[in-house]
Amino acid sequence: MALLRLIRFPNLCIVALTQWLLYDRVIVPALVSQQITPLLSKLDCLCYIGITITLTAAGYIINDIMDLPADRINKPDRILIDRYISRQTASWFYLTLGLTGFIMTTYLGLACNRLHLIGLYPIAFILLYVYSAALKHRPIFGNLLIALFCAGVAGAIWLAEGDALAQLTQRAPDRSRPVRFLLVWYMVFAFLSTLYRELVKDLEDQEGDRKVGSRTAPIVWGSASAKILAGTSGGLLLVFLVWQSQFIYAFFPNWLVWFVAVGLVLPLIWTFFDLAFAKKKTQFHRISTVLKVVMLNGVLLLLFANL
Repeated sequence: MALLRLIRFPNLCIVALTQWLLYDRVIVPALVSQQITPLLSKLDCLCYIGITITLTAAGYIINDIMDLPADRINKPDRILIDRYISRQTASWFYLTLGLTGFIMTTYLGLACNRLHLIGLYPIAFILLYVYSAALKHRPIFGNLLIALFCAGVAGAIWLAEGDALAQLTQRAPDRSRPVRFLLVWYMVFAFLSTLYRELVKDLEDQEGDRKVGSRTAPIVWGSASAKILAGTSGGLLLVFLVWQSQFIYAFFPNWLVWFVAVGLVLPLIWTFFDLAFAKKKTQFHRISTVLKVVMLNGVLLLLFANL
């Protein structure tokens, strides 16, 4: 269905799964073990996840609307707007999602006494618009913003349960430490993996971006420099994974070392070799696809968290 493709339904499922696993497998068990009531009930958490999904879906739609001229060149066979869905319909759906998300945020903020959430939603909504309209077409700034948003998927759950986690830190610091560690671990992983993939996608889309006047990293600094920048972000991710492996296995079964090696580290190393010799759009697309699998595997790790 065109509408599900427009809002990137599989990606939304990954976002929802990430937030639910962080809430249900990481935060709640630690709070309950110390008789601390989570600020979000399970129903509230589902509403919170719905807000994140709504915001993300709206971001995808406005990005496709703004990117239509470049997409006609970069991916003519995958264009949805003006082929299956009119631009006007997409725009109305974007505005409807934005309003729905704000209503949900207002309800949840008042119901849970988290009034700061009401102010954060329009800021995030506006930033996604600014990204699609301007920052995406500037070197590195747009990439960094999207990477921060992906890290914010975990950070949003942390923010919502901030007061309860503060109680946990005061009452049982040893119980709080692994929770904070896993939240920070996932935020760093999400930031670096997203930054790497976004830079690779700029290399993939540089032909169309150049024709519409975008000034992404490969266009401003050249493909060679953009490759170095992408490879550096990927290298930082690899160093982070290897460095943190000595700590993270305290929260996971021992056999998971093989999952990390096969599902995260080895595919990541492979992308470095492929990136070094990549010249064609199809080659960059292959790297981007592998990185998407790496990001998904990072989410699946949370399934085995044992706090």
